[in-house]
Amino acid sequence: MANLFSLVLMVCGSLSIIVFLIDSNLWINLYTGLIFWAVAFFNAALEFWQVYSSAKTLEGFLSLVPSTTLVLREGQLKDISAALLVVGDLIILKTGNKVPADARIIWSDNVRVDNSSLTGESEPQERNSACSDTDALEANNLLFSGTIMVSGEAVGLVVRVGPDTVIGRLAKYAVTEPKRPSQLEHEMTIFIRRLVAAALLFGILALILGFSLGLHVTDVIDAAVGIFVSFLPQGLPATMTILLTSAAKRMAARNVLVKELRSVETLGAMTLLATDKTGTLTQNKMAVVGGWIYGHIFNNVEEMDTSVGRIAEFLDSVSLCTSCKLDETEGGHDIEERSIFGDATEVGILRYVGKYRNLDQIFTEHPKEVELPFNSTTKWHAIVSFVEGQNRVILKGAPERVLEKCSRFRRDGEYVAIDDAFKDEFNRKYEYFAGNGLRILAVATKDLPSDQFPQGFKFEKDPLNFPLDNLDFLGFVCLRDPPKAGVQWAIGRLRDAGISVVMVTGDHPFTAEAISRQVGIISCADVFRRPPSETDISQRPSVRAAVIHGEDVDSMTKSDWRRVSHLHEIVFARTAPRHKLEIVKQFQAAGHIVAVSGDGVNDSPALRKANLGISMNKTASDVSKDAAHMILLDDNFVSIVAGVFEGRLIFENIKKSIRYTLTHITAEVTALLVYALLIIPPPLSPILLIFIDVFAELGPAVSFAGEPPEYDLMAVPPRQEVKTVIPIERRVGRFLRSWKVPSVLEKALVKTAKAFYLPNKGEGLIDTDLIIWSFLEGGIIVALGAWGAYVVTLAVELVPFGILYRSYLTYFADNSPALTLTDGTVASAEDQTVILGRLQAAYFQAILIAQWFNVFVQKHRYRYPWGKDLFVNRMTYIGIFCAMVVCAIVVYIPAINEVFQTNIPPALALAPPFVAGITLVLYEFVRRSLRHRGKFGGIPSPAVLIKPDTMGAEKAPPIPRSRELSVMERP
Repeated sequence: MANLFSLVLMVCGSLSIIVFLIDSNLWINLYTGLIFWAVAFFNAALEFWQVYSSAKTLEGFLSLVPSTTLVLREGQLKDISAALLVVGDLIILKTGNKVPADARIIWSDNVRVDNSSLTGESEPQERNSACSDTDALEANNLLFSGTIMVSGEAVGLVVRVGPDTVIGRLAKYAVTEPKRPSQLEHEMTIFIRRLVAAALLFGILALILGFSLGLHVTDVIDAAVGIFVSFLPQGLPATMTILLTSAAKRMAARNVLVKELRSVETLGAMTLLATDKTGTLTQNKMAVVGGWIYGHIFNNVEEMDTSVGRIAEFLDSVSLCTSCKLDETEGGHDIEERSIFGDATEVGILRYVGKYRNLDQIFTEHPKEVELPFNSTTKWHAIVSFVEGQNRVILKGAPERVLEKCSRFRRDGEYVAIDDAFKDEFNRKYEYFAGNGLRILAVATKDLPSDQFPQGFKFEKDPLNFPLDNLDFLGFVCLRDPPKAGVQWAIGRLRDAGISVVMVTGDHPFTAEAISRQVGIISCADVFRRPPSETDISQRPSVRAAVIHGEDVDSMTKSDWRRVSHLHEIVFARTAPRHKLEIVKQFQAAGHIVAVSGDGVNDSPALRKANLGISMNKTASDVSKDAAHMILLDDNFVSIVAGVFEGRLIFENIKKSIRYTLTHITAEVTALLVYALLIIPPPLSPILLIFIDVFAELGPAVSFAGEPPEYDLMAVPPRQEVKTVIPIERRVGRFLRSWKVPSVLEKALVKTAKAFYLPNKGEGLIDTDLIIWSFLEGGIIVALGAWGAYVVTLAVELVPFGILYRSYLTYFADNSPALTLTDGTVASAEDQTVILGRLQAAYFQAILIAQWFNVFVQKHRYRYPWGKDLFVNRMTYIGIFCAMVVCAIVVYIPAINEVFQTNIPPALALAPPFVAGITLVLYEFVRRSLRHRGKFGGIPSPAVLIKPDTMGAEKAPPIPRSRELSVMERP
């Protein structure tokens, strides 16, 4: 929008300067041209700043790349800049190093890599020289740029550098893929294009009329420039920026940091929020609430009898199979206060076991012989430890994966083969616990024969030289990650606001569904759990919820997505990082305005692709923060509700401001058109037009930023309806092809139609009601007030009305002949220029006075234009005072009069604009009264409007604490 305004202003400024070059006596045209150029540069500077800010996205990626690295070149070790690496280099990496490029491991020693910034895996991944998978991200022999060496040493062969690396491709996508324009930006762009088209049409009409009626070329150019300026409210870009900035500051006070101003309103317009679970909806503080050992359910309310062999074995095994580290300096402290470093799930397990067992003693007496870390493919973690005189394999992980490797379980003190009865019991307990929102890890062990695996045996992982099957199943350990305070309330508020909240998680579908029920994402009893391709959703219209497995996302067709998009409550479980981007694309194709929350590098493409990307602050990577449009400073999901409230409020206030700003356009356009058509003394000059838009109207226009809401903004659906609209290019192209229009012409017409077409998907920023009011109803009243001031000034100055037609060809110039006034006196050329200055000052002043009344008319969209609410926003009076100051400076200060070629108008010229202003208020009262009664489309009556929610989401009620362990106490 700012670019288009700047282009028009630069053209108008150039034309004004050309007029000055034609006639060097017209100094006012030089001033006008310079002001046009100054405003153009100001608008362009605003646009440049936004582009510059978005370009900083690359900085997060650059921070992931180390500055130097150790390289083996030409038989010598060299420490060189990472930017100078090339494919084929041999790099030497040690513990703590940041990997500078994608590399294939040639030699390694106990290498473990933190890939969390890239894949989201919290556990360090083991890497060696053996290729284990065709998927690059899962292959054991590849290291990726930006990841960190947690332990060990390695020599790697560089295979990809710079933008060709995995993270480089993410960076390239996040930077080069254009961000979707916000709905606000898109609507304003289409509207301004239409105004420019109208300005071109009327500008050309003014040129034709001016030349055909004999106006001098300088006057014709002035008329055309005036038409252009009058059609385009030049202060609108600055007004929009100030309004959005004001909203962004209020959002920052509510811990929502807005990176791009255009995204402020998008948060209020969104129809769907795709959110993570862990750390976003939940606290990421795992605590053991109990578990299951065959025939026995335990919880952390009752004391466990560790003298029972299988319980002691279970506790020792579940604690040994961990990657966590205890703080050695705090060995004497209570386990609840002692620092434990590692994954939140394992920290929770160790804190539970530590209440019954001495963890330091367990780790000292049973050192690990070998370890197979957890990864997203196997979904289990395995170690070998020397326990009770022999080596023991301990496996911990997803229950279904652990059960696959088990052949026995303990019953009545003896190990028996797993049978169908055990599997049924296993599945019942698994589904029951997972269905109550618990995260479940199963544990299994196997004692290795001492004759084959004696003490000191050297265990190898590549290739594996010990068995990992036919294990003995021990039991489950169940953990709960409690929801964050206020999350359930926040989701309820979003649901009241008509926004669908979709959970995207890697948890088991049962666990994901249970958590979603706890926080309110799923509320109905009947849920689709089969793949969409196998579900006839249309036959069960009462069902509104679905739990979709990540494996089904890859195979879903367009028709499947259409079925799913009509549901209100959706959970995606067991998803991989790649699924989030696909989910965003498909919901956007279904007509949703999608917001996405994320905190990892792998989330950055989805954050950028979404209509609105929301990143956490404390737990997020730099890349996700850079790719997002806004950041939750307190990592609190509740802050999103505050952001939605502010986004909806700023839409209301921007609409009021635009409605106010556009109302004076009719008065400006008619002034120039009548001048060009009748060749009367021009009511306005281009420099006065620009002062109305950029200076006089700016204060009242931006004062709407402080307007409170008229009703509860969180109790109504989004302004944009969720519906797929056939693109205009497809419809126009189909129509043109039916008439066999040449392809070149077809492309041009389709492109033109697309540039000016805005699909109707709900309430628009610039709608029919706003256009009718601004250009016809209110606009005509303001124009009549301005023309009334013009006519009154003519009468007071005794100018004969009979000589007005084509009078500007002869009179009202520096070299005009004498003009006989109605009282018989003669006005010299100098007197005539004074009269012209008074006419223009009166017209200028009248527009501003009528607009002061219009400010109060536009303060409400539904309520009547008076009442105590008119005095709530102090910015209104500050804005009007600033407009008065500008008006007084231009009209009543003689020194300024010389610059603008104005003169003080007669006092009687104040009457028409005041009458017009009062008429505006009375007309709008009658108009709204009729609309409250259902006429002309109708609007809600003030009596039924909900009380405004002025507090928004600042104070969310905490979740009441309850006994979270009750589920473990049931049989």
